[in-house]
Amino acid sequence: MCDLSKECGYMTSWSMRRLLVVAMLISGLVPLVAVSLSSGYQANQLLKSEASDRLAGLLEGRKAHLEEYLSNLLDMNATLASSKVTLAAARDLKMGFEFLSTEFSKQNLPQGSSLPQEVGAFYRDVFFADYQKSTQSTPPYDVNALLPPDDNGLAAQWLYIANNQHPAEQREMLLDADDGSIYSDVHKDVHPFFSDAVNRYGLHDIKLVDAETRAVLYSVAKEVDFASSLENGAMSKSGLARVVDQALANPLRVASFVDMSAYTPSLGAASAFIASPVLDAQQAVKAVLVAQ
Repeated sequence: MCDLSKECGYMTSWSMRRLLVVAMLISGLVPLVAVSLSSGYQANQLLKSEASDRLAGLLEGRKAHLEEYLSNLLDMNATLASSKVTLAAARDLKMGFEFLSTEFSKQNLPQGSSLPQEVGAFYRDVFFADYQKSTQSTPPYDVNALLPPDDNGLAAQWLYIANNQHPAEQREMLLDADDGSIYSDVHKDVHPFFSDAVNRYGLHDIKLVDAETRAVLYSVAKEVDFASSLENGAMSKSGLARVVDQALANPLRVASFVDMSAYTPSLGAASAFIASPVLDAQQAVKAVLVAQ
């Protein structure tokens, strides 16, 4: 029979040695793990810091690029507004616009119809459908708020928008409505000049707004702000109206700017505007040139 006390003492001694080894291993591993965790945290923070610095550098570069781009557009718009071509266009388009309803022949309309009916039908059947497709929502204004307030505007919208045979995105291709009006004769002469500027500078549109009546006398793109009034209705609350207000309030300023916001005539797309006053020889403001 074995000696139970010796056997137990041997086993206890062996267990103690194992515990000591385990304890030594743990005492060595804990600092190692702590150092590893600390190093990993520091490396992670360093990577985050480097990424943040790179992002800040990219944003600063983008900011400088955008500021330079905007500055160039402001200069471009001011130069275009000071052109003799622009001044003559503002004068002649206004004259043609004011006679448009009297020169307009109802023979151009379907029998028994009227300008409000035809232009209103365009808004309901075409513009509202395009807006719904683009934004998945209904326009924020009804037909009456969008319609031009007078027959001159209605005639212009029928000739160059509602009865324009080109698709919406190509309406600028219509050079002459061929209705024999003074307005269309002037439009045929000045449209290539402004259309070329839109394409050359990568703009969405260029508009001419009369300083006295605040009617949109001309537009390259022929969206539904063309021939509208900025005095009342839907367009009076738009970014276009705000930038024109700024330009008329500060005629000595080279150019005014209104930042991006949703713009109903462009099917809800975000649009920014730059406006410059068009001055005659006596420095009187005759119109406002707006780049969208």
